[in-house]
Amino acid sequence: MKKLILAIVFLCGALYAGSYSIEDSKQISVGGQLYDNWYGLKGVEAPEGTNPAYTGKKTGATTWRCKECHGWDLKGAAGGYSSGSHFTGIKGITAYRDANLKDIVAILKDDIHQYGTLMSDAELTAIATFVSKAQIDTPFIDMKTKRVTGDAIAGGVVFQATCAKCHGLDGKLMNFKKLPKEVFIGDAVRGNPQEATHKVRFGHPGTDMTSFFVFKDSLIADILAYAQDLK
Repeated sequence: MKKLILAIVFLCGALYAGSYSIEDSKQISVGGQLYDNWYGLKGVEAPEGTNPAYTGKKTGATTWRCKECHGWDLKGAAGGYSSGSHFTGIKGITAYRDANLKDIVAILKDDIHQYGTLMSDAELTAIATFVSKAQIDTPFIDMKTKRVTGDAIAGGVVFQATCAKCHGLDGKLMNFKKLPKEVFIGDAVRGNPQEATHKVRFGHPGTDMTSFFVFKDSLIADILAYAQDLK
């Protein structure tokens, strides 16, 4: 109970008062998850084949995910996907921060993206709201070492009062990939802190995972810093 009270006090102090309207809050969490995996969230099959606009080494369903071209950090070839198996050379979408929602929806419907027949206007507007109003910078992630700079103690208080309900007190209740090697929350955050940042902020598509995007970026960093030490 003491941990829970501390977590509530800590979270209340971490809120961005007035940062988002109620309507924005309704849209952004959904938009962030659609950006992650729209067909997974909708519970539908991905379009057949590889996305014709995709220029990387992947094939099939994953190439239809927004994040596969523009990255978890939305920086595309200039960010976390500047090299490696996810590299495409496609630019990011950071220029659309604070952009008009209708303009973003129009791009999602254009001949390159072709999402107008795959998602509803409401879903596309949710993605647009996420892109326009919920982008953040991640200076707390060291791109070379993948380490997260944060207050691991403060993050631990929040993790144990909230995240541990699904991930376990030791972070090993949920196994993401059993073969060829088990992957728990600590492994996942150490391996890809940018993806972990997105998941903490918006939740994982199709699950009850809580969205933390309304909280200060420093709180996200604290949670991730704690999770990286779970082994």
